[in-house]
Formats: sequence, structure tokens, C-alpha cells
Amino acid sequence: MPIYSAGKGSTRVTVNPHGSRFVVTWYDTTGTRKRRTLPVKTQAIEFAQKVAREIAGGRHGALALNDADLAEITAARRAMESAGVPFLAGVQEYTRARSLLSPGESLVAVVRDAVASRRTSGPVPPTVEAVKQCIQFRAQRGRSRRHISELSGDLREFAKAFPDFRAAQPDALENWLHSLRTRKARTVDGILRPVGSPLSMRRRDNIRDSVALFLNFCQLRGWLGGGPTAAAAVPRLASGPEVVTLTPSLFAQVLTWFEAECTELLPWVVLGGFAGMRSSEVLRLEWSALRWNAGVITVTAKVAGKVRVGRKIPIHPALREWLAPWSAHTMGRTIAASPEPSRAISRALSRMCKALGWTHWPINALRHSYGSHRLAAVGFDFAQTANEMGTSPAMLRKHYINPPDPSDVEAYWSIRPARTAGIVPMNAAL
Repeated sequence: MPIYSAGKGSTRVTVNPHGSRFVVTWYDTTGTRKRRTLPVKTQAIEFAQKVAREIAGGRHGALALNDADLAEITAARRAMESAGVPFLAGVQEYTRARSLLSPGESLVAVVRDAVASRRTSGPVPPTVEAVKQCIQFRAQRGRSRRHISELSGDLREFAKAFPDFRAAQPDALENWLHSLRTRKARTVDGILRPVGSPLSMRRRDNIRDSVALFLNFCQLRGWLGGGPTAAAAVPRLASGPEVVTLTPSLFAQVLTWFEAECTELLPWVVLGGFAGMRSSEVLRLEWSALRWNAGVITVTAKVAGKVRVGRKIPIHPALREWLAPWSAHTMGRTIAASPEPSRAISRALSRMCKALGWTHWPINALRHSYGSHRLAAVGFDFAQTANEMGTSPAMLRKHYINPPDPSDVEAYWSIRPARTAGIVPMNAAL
């Protein structure tokens, strides 16, 4: 049962608990079920009320159902239940199946033929050719360049190991995944992993998922029989993403390098490390969001993007000093590098790693560093830190289980820029 419901008739907007978070659910004009997950109950209720008001005003694309529509939905639900298929799962599975077919192709006919034959159809190409067709299939459906590039690399290695993909049975596939080794040296959690080290569990799982996608494509083409593929029988190993934080000394090196070599991107570093903002949020943030007098950064739902929940982040004294040269800015994006700021950041990080002798840049290192040191600085107040970071207390408890030493916390928040000449202290300026 929902803990809250807004709207009238068939245009209900409900709020349901989901673990430590809350899910707002409603339907649009196409009958598509919409969901939004929020970390706080009051935020979820306020959002549900907002959606209900927009539905009532005709601005939210609500699904208006008449008696005939309701009768059809009821009949469909009963038919699925009689077949032992949950209603929502049945709708989702049907939609996914339709998306795999050509326009006008009968889903019933395809399923009937597949069930009747239970055998592969047509000549089965070698893995190299099948991979080529799979990549082309994904590209034609608008998948990103990054997705296509990573998938191509993973499947290229798979094709070398299994020239005939039908030979990739569960045991053989799992043994191959365990045999994979790194081609570059990496430092993980302060430990150097030389060339030839076993892959991380997360990387291994990513390759496993690429193979699973490819084998599903082979089933779609009729080159493999029905049922679960070999990849489905190989378990994932990683329990979650690796969380790497920077020590105060390493963070100071990053700040110093950007201050000297890439000043235009220094706000990206500062807002990540001293405000815990996601990289995507910083790229959308404008200088007007920094309320110097109020001492907060206002992150709107549009800027938040991923969670669509606005929040306010305190402006720490360290952040004030590092952003002092930009304190007079009231317009424009905080990162003005164009036309592709994310690519400019990637290039800068590559240069920095080379200059500092690092093997790579840890994913989300700035945000993770803020989360770890901020949580310790506020006495492990998970709710406060979660609100500042736009996440949930449960996520913080899951990932930040190894707090830094008190001396490191003090050192982290004491990092200041070396420059002093020509800069008016913020207190004096205000």
C-alpha cells in the first residue's frame, strides 16, 4: 500500500517506500509508467503533490482513462494473471520484445517459430563476423560512442578466445574471464598492480555483461537456441563500485597542479573536492548559484540531473579561498571550456597523471574524497552529509565504511592556495 496518494480518479500519483528511499509513481498520456526515486519522504510527498497539480492543470501529460480503457486494462491484467505472468512484468517484457523486432514483424509468429523449432536458423557466422553485426546493430540504435568503443574492445578479446561463440559454455566462459590480465600498471587502494595482474572484479563483470549482450543478440538472429545463455550462468563478482578517496597530500598535489597548469578548470576540482558535487553537476552549474553572502551553493533540480532533487551545499572556508579569483562572477557556467568541457577535463587529468607519476585518475575521486572527509568532519551525521551530496544515508553507510584519521580530516579542510598577492579576502570583500 502506498504511504501517500495525490490526484483524483485514474490520475493517481502515489508514494511508496523502497528500502531507505521513496518512489513516486504515475502514468503519462502514452500509458507509460513514470517513476522518480527521492531520498527523503517529505521531498517525495512534495514532488507527488506537484505532479498531481500539473496533471490537474493539463501540464504533465497525465493518462486520462475512460470506462472502456479501464475495462481493457482489467481484461489484460486478468489474462496475464491466468498465464501466471505479473501485469507490469508482462507489459515490460512485451515492450522489450517489440523493440527487438522489425516494423510490422509479428511477435507471436517469431515466438511460435522459436518455440516450435528450438534450434538455430540459417548459417552461423564465425564470432568475428557476428560481433561486427552486433556492433552495427547497437550503433544503428543510437548507442553512445563510448558504449560502442567499450563493447568493441570487450568482444574483440572474446572473439579471439572463442572463434565459434557456441563453444562458450558456462565453465569455459568463466575460466576465460578468470584468465584475463591487465595490460597496464595500475595503483589501486595504494597498491601497485603491475602489468599482467588479474582484472578487478568490476572490470571482469563489465566484460561478462558485454558477452551476455552479444549472446542475446545471437539468439535474436537465430544463431543460438532459446533459454538462458552461457553468460547468464556466470555469476557477477563485484558487490559494488570501487570507492577511492584522495589523502590530503594527494588532493593538495591535484589542486596545486591545476592552479599552475590548468587554471580554467580549477573550479571543477574545487567544487568536487570541497563541495562534493558530481562532475556532471559542475558542468551544468552557473556562477549565480554560488550565494556568497548566504554561504551556500544552490543546486537546482535541473543541475542535479541524476536525482532531480535540488539541494544546498555549504561554502566551506577552503572553497571560498580557492574560488576567490572568481568571486565577482555572476553569470555563465563555472566551467567555460568549449565545445566539450568533459573532454578538456579528461585531457587535463591525463596530463596531470603523467606529470605526477600516477597510473590513472580514480573514478569520482573528488566527490568520494569530499564524502569521506565531510562525513568525519560533521561527526558522522549521515543525514546531513547525504543531503549535501544529493544521495541517501544508506549509500553513505555502504561506501564510506573506512573513515580517515582525525589528523587527515583536519589537514584536508586546511588545504589553501599558495597564491596570496592581489587577492582580497572574502570576508573583507563581503
